[in-house]
Amino acid sequence: MDESYTTFTYDANGNLIEFIVHSKGQNTNNFFAIKSVLTYNTDGTEVSKEQFTGNENMQTNPGLISTLFFENEFIVREDFANANFDTDYFYDTENGIYKNIPFMNIIHLVGRNYGGLEGGIHNLMRLESQTGLITSLFVESYTYTYNTQGYPETGTFFEAGFASQNLEYFYIPAP
Repeated sequence: MDESYTTFTYDANGNLIEFIVHSKGQNTNNFFAIKSVLTYNTDGTEVSKEQFTGNENMQTNPGLISTLFFENEFIVREDFANANFDTDYFYDTENGIYKNIPFMNIIHLVGRNYGGLEGGIHNLMRLESQTGLITSLFVESYTYTYNTQGYPETGTFFEAGFASQNLEYFYIPAP
């Protein structure tokens, strides 16, 4: 059975400064771990992330180094210092499925390790990743239909221009 868990460390101001994702595959008793160390600029618009890999107890092998750029708690760009890879994110102006969730910026920082959660008060429409010395562009995009309150009802996820997933959103009124 696959098993994983994540540990979190915060500073005195409540900023997430480190998280470690621990994973163990089906055919092993040993955990593999990726530690992400976060450093914030003074206004919170940039977060530097340095990763280290190792086992459950010690993560010292250098990994990816990136800088995430935020606007209004949205990740708008991620630049990788040691991987020659950059991603830009674009959002709509409608109500996002994660609107009104406290600390969404922290969820975004952790979510990057799991491959998602770029939205917030608005919805991710497109991400463009550029890689390599010879620039190649990889594009993922979403289209949505919205309800009368401006929240998504349905969506389609496109990879390289082809529909990959259909999405349906349900909203349950608060009691």
